[in-house]
Amino acid sequence: MLFSHDHRTEDFNDKGTNGLSRRAFLERTLALSVSSSAMLTALNACGNTDSGSTSTNQPITLTAWDYWISENAKVMLQRYDDFHKLHPGIKIERTYVPYADMNQKVLLATAAGTLPDLIFVDTLSHPTYSANDVLLDLTERIKAWGQIDQYFPGILQSCSWKGRQYGLPDHSNLLGLYYNVAMLENAGVQPPTTWAELRSAAKQLTKKGVYGFATAASKTMEGTFEFLPFLRQAGADWGTLDSPAATQALQFLVDLINDGSLSKEVINWAQPESMQQFLDGSAAMLQNGNWQLSTLEKKAKFKWGVVALPKGQTHATSLGGDNWAIFKTSKYADAAWEFIKFTQEPQRYKEHVIAIRALPGRKDVAQDAVWQKDPRLNVFVNQFPFAQTVGGGPNASKISSLFAPALQSALIGQVSAADALKQVSASIKSLLS
Repeated sequence: MLFSHDHRTEDFNDKGTNGLSRRAFLERTLALSVSSSAMLTALNACGNTDSGSTSTNQPITLTAWDYWISENAKVMLQRYDDFHKLHPGIKIERTYVPYADMNQKVLLATAAGTLPDLIFVDTLSHPTYSANDVLLDLTERIKAWGQIDQYFPGILQSCSWKGRQYGLPDHSNLLGLYYNVAMLENAGVQPPTTWAELRSAAKQLTKKGVYGFATAASKTMEGTFEFLPFLRQAGADWGTLDSPAATQALQFLVDLINDGSLSKEVINWAQPESMQQFLDGSAAMLQNGNWQLSTLEKKAKFKWGVVALPKGQTHATSLGGDNWAIFKTSKYADAAWEFIKFTQEPQRYKEHVIAIRALPGRKDVAQDAVWQKDPRLNVFVNQFPFAQTVGGGPNASKISSLFAPALQSALIGQVSAADALKQVSASIKSLLS
């Protein structure tokens, strides 16, 4: 999801932060249990204020919730320890919350008045918290800090709400186009850079037992996440689903199926399943995320490469990841902000992103040789200027739940691409904030 380099799990078949596979992440998101009105009511009942000004002269213990496990949990703990060494008067007490339980736990803690100071939050949930007024507005602090221009615009989408800033990114992830080198060479095909080239290459690569292209189109957020690049490459978005451009985007995938280049089974594939098609040699090209790099390095028995997503009318890719935020009930907001600034220091940020094998959302860090001189990593970081999150603000999951069935109905030929989009356009527009 949308996702992120899976720091929540080590197995791409389970969750992919090694990314938004991240089937559990996405399915959980669609079943999001946080009620906006319930959260807001609970917060108001707590008598919350938004002063955010605290003294750090006395020893402080900040509380923080995150959902990282295994090796990534060690990375997180080391980060907390490193901060404490620099700020001996501030300790950070970590609480692990299972990823699928985080939103419900936040809701219950809001009602009980027991929210932590800091939260590590994914890019889908962050807008929900911001819209429901449970997070501290960091806009003025960030302005005074003076480094906001170092972030790619798309990175900040999920941290922002109605022109205000409610957090900063921890790391990011993007989609790219993987390809089987031998299959392309044997077919005399170059990695595609445009839609026309993608369709032509997929046709030429398709043969018995092999489809030219694979993606994820399951009835989950993963399917939505993987369709959005096509929608935006065509020059459309959620607010223009009834436009010719949106129809062109969906029709492109329909055409791939009609060409025989994309399996009709794509409607049953989340990101782990589409990746398995590629690993098995059943797909010559695959749209998937940077979190799959380590999976391919370990499991692929063939030479492979990756390029930026092919261009339609314009370039676009989907972006996910995780952010840091402060709850507005925090008594130690100043100390919590010191920690967030600590995580964003370029050298520390670089070391952290390398440790978790994710992507840096800071422009200065993204220019580092670690990413620019790696022929695979630079494919992803150089797409940041035109990367966007799912969008839809706090209604992202509702929008996806409306859109995914429409996507599938067109892909299996039940209705035309235009009709499928028109059927959901008005409902989705009503959810846009």
